[in-house]
Amino acid sequence: MIQDPDEVLAGIDEDVRRAERRMAAQAQLVETMGQLRGIATDRGRDITVEVDTSGAITNLKLTDRATALGGTKLAPEILRVVADARGNLQEQMLASAQELLGEDDPALGALRAEVEDHRERQERAAGFHGEGLRVDGPRLGGPRPGGPRLGDPR
Repeated sequence: MIQDPDEVLAGIDEDVRRAERRMAAQAQLVETMGQLRGIATDRGRDITVEVDTSGAITNLKLTDRATALGGTKLAPEILRVVADARGNLQEQMLASAQELLGEDDPALGALRAEVEDHRERQERAAGFHGEGLRVDGPRLGGPRPGGPRLGDPR
């Protein structure tokens, strides 16, 4: 079947416009991603961590109660909050990408998988350790058998 040349050209023009819109959205996404920061705080609000898009820690706040735990007990708590800050960042990155590129963009598949993988790891860790970390929102995890942890009411 022979197509009308005007229809073919109109289709090509639409493909070019769609590609230009996608390139503009991707450029905006790169700019937006560079400004994002992941933030997480432990349940007792004794440890707060901020990470940039590379995952590097850009801010760490510890209360006197946190530092009183000593290095051996404090280090794993900090690592858990860092992991949650990175997860928070991934969530923001996914939300930004969905907003700018559209929910059905094929490039989002890998990012969605990373976010879901992180959620599953954190849920397993929270269930195992009973962490109850806060990530800019609701508490994760449940009570820890065996006694209080950092952030538990005294």
